Amino acid sequence: MELRIPAGALTKDEVLRVGVEAKEDGISNLYVLHDEFVPLVKRATLMLAPRTPVSRPEKCYIESSRGYVGGDYADGWFSARIRDLGESYALAMDTVAPVVRWKTAFNGRKVSVLRCELTDSGSGVKSFKAYVDGRFVLFTSYRGVWTCRLKETPLRPEGKRRRLTVKVTDRCGNETVDEKEFIY
Repeated sequence: MELRIPAGALTKDEVLRVGVEAKEDGISNLYVLHDEFVPLVKRATLMLAPRTPVSRPEKCYIESSRGYVGGDYADGWFSARIRDLGESYALAMDTVAPVVRWKTAFNGRKVSVLRCELTDSGSGVKSFKAYVDGRFVLFTSYRGVWTCRLKETPLRPEGKRRRLTVKVTDRCGNETVDEKEFIY
């Protein structure tokens, strides 16, 4: 582990109390940089190396006790910019695609509103795109539910069979493509 804190990043002098915990099933150790919340005025660079070489570094990222941090890979090291020394950090890997759970019942029925929930157990959802018959349609999110009101799209209700295609990608490039048919 390497931590680079730029000059002027701390509001006062601090003695770091770094802790290292071995994670038997982890890609790296778990690093606790300080035992209390210490915000930084400027971002610091945290660099973590895996304990053993990883076969797919594009699927790895730095995570903190609060979740996804991100990071870039070069020369055997993952690096990310951080703003808090009071979190714990480790490397994680995400090879599982996001999941789309539909709240709309399709079953070949007439549909006017499309609703779904998106979840990703790893790095988190990066992008969500939806198309009806190849034309982009906008979904909005409220409290974790993504909604598209078809009357607010360029599509006209013609009572014909339509094909909905959604593409969901997480921050590590894992993608889910889900297709549904409905009548509108």
